[in-house]
Amino acid sequence: MVKKIFGKMIYKMKTKKINQIYDCWKNAMIKSDLDSLDEICDDNFLWTNYCGITNNKKDLINKIALGQIEYLSWMNEETNIKVVRDVAVLRTRELLKIKVYRQNVDVVQQVVILLIRQGGKWKLAGGQEIDSTLN
Repeated sequence: MVKKIFGKMIYKMKTKKINQIYDCWKNAMIKSDLDSLDEICDDNFLWTNYCGITNNKKDLINKIALGQIEYLSWMNEETNIKVVRDVAVLRTRELLKIKVYRQNVDVVQQVVILLIRQGGKWKLAGGQEIDSTLN
């Protein structure tokens, strides 16, 4: 019984940490904080958008730095986190207001995000937009 309760407490601590990292990533994207993005994202980070285009960490940071994409607001609904040892999967519905190449776009999308723990530190390994609606 104690082992089960302790296990649940550890799991809640891990999911809270994953949520914190995701929130830090969102804030870094909104603030165009390139140093934080570099720290949060794993060196092998890959993000695949709804069109099937994959960007690595360098591509993402360059697009933010050059102002090709700018996040104006970012809200989430229906966030779900699963953690198994050193791997976490976060699924959420994102409601975004962004500027893409100076065009305002409202996006509602389902995403799956993968985080990994290396050397005791969680990093964003990548993500996939699985369903998007653009306005």
